[in-house]
Amino acid sequence: MRCNRIWVAITALAAFLACRGASAEWLLQPGSERVQAGHPLDIIVYVVNDGSRPIPEGMPQKLNANARSADNAATVTLEAVDPAPDLGSPIPPGGFRKQRYQVRIPDNLRGAVQIALERLPLARLHVAVDAAASAPAAAQAQAAETREPDPILRVDTVPE
Repeated sequence: MRCNRIWVAITALAAFLACRGASAEWLLQPGSERVQAGHPLDIIVYVVNDGSRPIPEGMPQKLNANARSADNAATVTLEAVDPAPDLGSPIPPGGFRKQRYQVRIPDNLRGAVQIALERLPLARLHVAVDAAASAPAAAQAQAAETREPDPILRVDTVPE
């Protein structure tokens, strides 16, 4: 048991020393300032390596985040959309990477919502979330979209 603790401590120290020269800034930019609950939101994520060493892990396919409104909270997952082949490859010193992610806004959130990355809570954004559409309202909107067009009035007929 003690050997395991020592091994974990050595691994943590090695990881700390390896990443000491690497410094990354994460910036989240919403694709829209307003979104409806239950709908997807595009988020552009920028990672800038302003350190002297590469960031070995690059960017992940999925990012866990916490979404919080004034009266509710939820855990959400940002998923990379059409990821580049080099998404997870190291980011060199002075380099940056940009990737579009998408997240579905939970139905229980509305108003001003903050989304913060779980591992990097300072990387966050704010978005206005409208309440989810009720089932009858959504059905009415869909019916309006699929309604038959008005009949065409012909002008080549002569009244009797």
